[in-house]
Amino acid sequence: MGRASKALKQVLETRGISQNRLATELGITRTAVFRWFHDTRDPTAETVVQIVRALKTIDVEAAQAFIGLYLGDLIGEGNKTAGPYAVARQPGAPRVWSVKTLAEGAYETSEPQMNLAPPYAIDFSLARAEYLLTYRLTCSFWRGVLGFTAAANLRNAILAATSAQVLALKHKDGYGDRYEASVHIAGPSGSRRQVRTLWMALDGEQVARFVTAFPARVGSNHDL
Repeated sequence: MGRASKALKQVLETRGISQNRLATELGITRTAVFRWFHDTRDPTAETVVQIVRALKTIDVEAAQAFIGLYLGDLIGEGNKTAGPYAVARQPGAPRVWSVKTLAEGAYETSEPQMNLAPPYAIDFSLARAEYLLTYRLTCSFWRGVLGFTAAANLRNAILAATSAQVLALKHKDGYGDRYEASVHIAGPSGSRRQVRTLWMALDGEQVARFVTAFPARVGSNHDL
């Protein structure tokens, strides 16, 4: 189940909000909410913002709960004095942002003069992890060297070592922003390797999506 769909389903159930009520606040058909609820389609990054605004109108605590479930560990990082849903800049992070204002239906940055819209979260589909384990040019590393056999375990290992704050902007074009982060991954085999991960935030989106990952030192068989 997608992160946004899972978070939405849990919030609607625990807060007693009907799919029809949310659809009414969003100004859309109940069918769309039904698809998110049953994970046949995951909301886009832009739709997530609209969902937060709609939930705030219905139940402020529901909006805050949705943000917490959707962003997960990210909301606990950074400058915790800025509020319960704040994420502040760390050394080496490409930009500064605050997701506290997401619950208020707006975004703020501590560098407004830059007029940039950085990713406030990262997204990693299970299909991408399955690809790493099955593609002939990558499976020998992930399976043979690090010992991963389950896509979910591989995805969790990469997500545990990565956050939106460590992404470095490498390229910007008409398609969006491309980011990179070098992290250390320990596999079930007991080996540990430095890995380069690539992410992309499509133009108009504020979520960086996982593209691929590969060993930082190709051909190296030595543990770090």
